[in-house]
Amino acid sequence: ENIHDGTLDFCQEKRIPPMAWSPLAGGSVFTGQSDKDVRIRAALRSVQEEIGAASIDEVMYAWLFTHPADIMPIVGSGKENRISAAVRASAYKLSHDQWFRIYTGVQGCDIP
Repeated sequence: ENIHDGTLDFCQEKRIPPMAWSPLAGGSVFTGQSDKDVRIRAALRSVQEEIGAASIDEVMYAWLFTHPADIMPIVGSGKENRISAAVRASAYKLSHDQWFRIYTGVQGCDIP
């Protein structure tokens, strides 16, 4: 929702790095069964294969890092592997096509 309500535009204009709380959707990105969860997971897996990431959480973090607003994900986990995935994700830069494929999964419709 913050992508569309002007929040990210404002942050970019004022050079305020926004924070993304619960960027892995409380784990539903891994195991959720809703249509949206399944769409997002499929897009993340597709990009994961293309960039050689070890896990889809790396791709999700890379997706946030690729946004020009310099989004800072709040990992919120005490699990070392989740924190390490966020650090590794900073090495990936997604193409526009990859970024928008994930975004399309999030939105559930094609982007004109």
